[in-house]
Amino acid sequence: MDEKLGNTQVYELGANDGTQALRRGLHILALLRSVLPDGLGATEIASRTGIQRPTVHRMLAALEESGWIRKGPDGKRYLAVGAMGYGPQAPSPYSHLISDDLLNRAAMAMRRLANHFGDAVYLVVREGNDSVGVHREIGHYSVQILGTYPGKRHPLGVGAPSMALLAALPDDEARMAVEANMPRLKDYTGITADLIWKFRENSKNRGYTVMTNYAVHRTTGVACTPETALPGIPLFALGVGSVTERMLVPRQAEIAGMLKAELEALVSG
Repeated sequence: MDEKLGNTQVYELGANDGTQALRRGLHILALLRSVLPDGLGATEIASRTGIQRPTVHRMLAALEESGWIRKGPDGKRYLAVGAMGYGPQAPSPYSHLISDDLLNRAAMAMRRLANHFGDAVYLVVREGNDSVGVHREIGHYSVQILGTYPGKRHPLGVGAPSMALLAALPDDEARMAVEANMPRLKDYTGITADLIWKFRENSKNRGYTVMTNYAVHRTTGVACTPETALPGIPLFALGVGSVTERMLVPRQAEIAGMLKAELEALVSG
């Protein structure tokens, strides 16, 4: 389904037509997170998002009441609470998969990448034979590809970040995961175990994952996992998704290089 967030066209699977207010609130929250630690006033938020000012005031009141934002010292500008928008009494719902510290640092790295490339950036973590979306940052380009979202599960290998996770596993472990997930692949048109294995080999040979027209039509994703595995660091991947015409081979390599640099900085602390 496609929708509008301000002046941004969004392509996303499974979106609910009845969630306009929620989308607007999340758009405002994402904007406030992107300008931390400065914050924005209601008039500037309305200007940047294209949402009418009375609606912005209602959204801000609801977000403030729920603890997602707060007013700055001047009483006029609004600030997101923490890099991830979590209040001090609201830990991440993914703490069992990835520490709040790593998640917060990853979110800031993802915001840098989204600002640089203009495209959506995803953080995905492995849990058993699944990949689980943990965080997503939306870029500024007019068309955004939102192939996954926090809480979304896929069999390992479905989608570029998930494939990067699969490629990082030892061969025997990866093969067991693919075999265990075979009954679930019927829910994904055109995806087979043989195709997943082919993409995995391509990812290992290239050093990063590139997938085109695989999970979402006319889109290309680039994803990487950290090259350095350290004790206590979960297996996670960062990915960037865009319309295919923006993903020429040189740009794929540029994205992979920046993803790897941010990943190494994250695991090294």
